[in-house]
Amino acid sequence: MSLSAAARWAAFGLLALCTVGAFGQGPPPATVRVDIARSEPLETWRESTGEIRAARRSVLAAEEEGLVFEVLVREGDRVEAGEVIARLDATRAEREVRRAEAVLAAARASVAEREALLDNARRDLERVQQTFDRGGGNEREIDSARTSLSAAEARLAATRAEVELNEVLLDLARERVDDMIIRAPFAGRVVSRTAEAGQWLGAGDSVVEVVSLSTVEAWVDVPERLIDRLTGPGARVRVRVPALGDEVDAARFTVVPDADPRSRLFPVRIVLENAEERYRPGMSVLGLTPTGVTEETLTVHKDAMLRDDAGEFVYFAAPNGQGGYQAVPARITRLFAAGERVAIRAGALPPGSMVVIEGNERMFPTQPLNILNQNEASQSGGMAAERSPSEGA
Repeated sequence: MSLSAAARWAAFGLLALCTVGAFGQGPPPATVRVDIARSEPLETWRESTGEIRAARRSVLAAEEEGLVFEVLVREGDRVEAGEVIARLDATRAEREVRRAEAVLAAARASVAEREALLDNARRDLERVQQTFDRGGGNEREIDSARTSLSAAEARLAATRAEVELNEVLLDLARERVDDMIIRAPFAGRVVSRTAEAGQWLGAGDSVVEVVSLSTVEAWVDVPERLIDRLTGPGARVRVRVPALGDEVDAARFTVVPDADPRSRLFPVRIVLENAEERYRPGMSVLGLTPTGVTEETLTVHKDAMLRDDAGEFVYFAAPNGQGGYQAVPARITRLFAAGERVAIRAGALPPGSMVVIEGNERMFPTQPLNILNQNEASQSGGMAAERSPSEGA
């Protein structure tokens, strides 16, 4: 038990004693419903440690060198796909665009000029040809006109090629201006920021790092003897996040076919949907793999589970020596979910205990209990669960 949890429970007990001293009677009883902690045959699940990783992680870098004009996000900020993250000073790049536009305009004007000269060369050839057909002129004049026409066509083709080249250069200049704006490639969260306004960046220097949280991955290491349990039809795996008290059945997972040669553990990549962004990269997780072995296991109803800063616990009803019951906390260790129940490691909670499942939210240690369903719970506690281990798990 942590210091803060112990202090809180001690304060509850002190409050109860003060209430007795001040008013001559104990605190009012809590009206509760209970369920029996029972031992039942269940398929056991083997725990494997691991961590949550981002499914997508990107270090956003400058594509062009330049002076940082502004960085618009900080660590922890949410960004959307295409959102502007930072801007570099684009003054020189914008001047290059204007220069490229001017060169392109001059090249297009040259094309118009060359087209006019080509038309003139065609008319000259026609006139010389007509004169020659009427008996005037000579073949040298026709050859000269034809040469002038060919030269005009070649100059026009060269000028048109210059236009195409300058169009490409203009596109590159405009792209460079656009590259001065750094945008998020996907929706996510900023996890680090490595550039500030006024800083000079070279091409490829990082600005921020972004991770996607809509979907994350749990990576766990599973012993080789259990890998067959994770392949083929009906394969199952679960993930528990101890920090949140969550345990989920994984719909998508993949065994990475590359075991550690020393530990003989295979990495298993488990995809977790994370629309509410509760799972964060770096969180520890436990992977649960079915073993195929059935054992007698102590279980409690899932509604009995409570959590504080020291971990999970339950309240059970203990005799108070006066013919009634009082609330007593018991630390427990969760093993795996079993339908509406939770398998726990036997310890401070003995089998057959009446565990509080309703009315336990504001309960404190030693509080008297008014149990609504004591007889019903006692009768059900002696009956084994009517389900197979696979159904219970």
